[in-house]
Amino acid sequence: MSIFDTSRFVQEIYPLSTEAEEPELRCQIVGYLKSLGGFHWAQTIDSGIILSYILEGKGILHKNGRTYPFEEGMTGVSAAGDKIEYFDTPGHPWRYIWLHIDGAKTSRIWKHLTSGEDLPPHRLDQGEELLSLLKDALRKAKSNNYGCYYSVSLAWSLLDLLGVEMKGTEGATDISLAETCAAYINGHLSNAPTVDELAERFKVSRVTVFRAFKEKFGISPKGFIEDMRFRKATKLLADLRLEVKEIAFQCGFKDQSHFSCQFKRKFGASPGQWRAKR
Repeated sequence: MSIFDTSRFVQEIYPLSTEAEEPELRCQIVGYLKSLGGFHWAQTIDSGIILSYILEGKGILHKNGRTYPFEEGMTGVSAAGDKIEYFDTPGHPWRYIWLHIDGAKTSRIWKHLTSGEDLPPHRLDQGEELLSLLKDALRKAKSNNYGCYYSVSLAWSLLDLLGVEMKGTEGATDISLAETCAAYINGHLSNAPTVDELAERFKVSRVTVFRAFKEKFGISPKGFIEDMRFRKATKLLADLRLEVKEIAFQCGFKDQSHFSCQFKRKFGASPGQWRAKR
């Protein structure tokens, strides 16, 4: 199962073939993804191991009921059965390299390396070495310039490095519920979730959502959404190429009239007047 909006990213995907007959472990695919902002992806990993290295940007990874920061220089690893959802934060779109490792022994090898632990995103001590392996894999896959057993040796090299670096680490610190909801809201302002939808998405009660926002931000979820909409609106109004109608839509107002009315109530000037003064 997966959900994604293909208008929010561009992606290159390259298979890594091998002449080995049914190899027990190999890298099947290497890819490069560039977010265009507002990127959101959710899936349950069907098989093998998915490894991602964030080249640029920052966001949040929601994995098996826990939430972590996921930003430049961090490596994330998910294996078969993991339920993941992740999205970048406004103004900090991701660029990352990812690859898929699979084969008959993948599951057993991964359990041996991790002792069954659920590994969070992590900034590796030998991150430069990992990044070098990934960039080299992307380059070779693009040009189709590699040996017949390269995909096998690459898989073993990556898992060996991860086994040394990540096993037994404490990893990233969980992000608070309020910060998780806030990041999700920021990426979905054009159709901001209700409190009920946030509670359902993050498996908590409405009361818990309200309490988390009050403790973290000092305002209600509704107040937070309103602040985010106006903050984004003032930023977009600085771009004279955008029509006020389009800005109203991007910020989640039902129409231009409603946006203008609410904006004037907030700032004492219409969007057009505010823009003219800047």
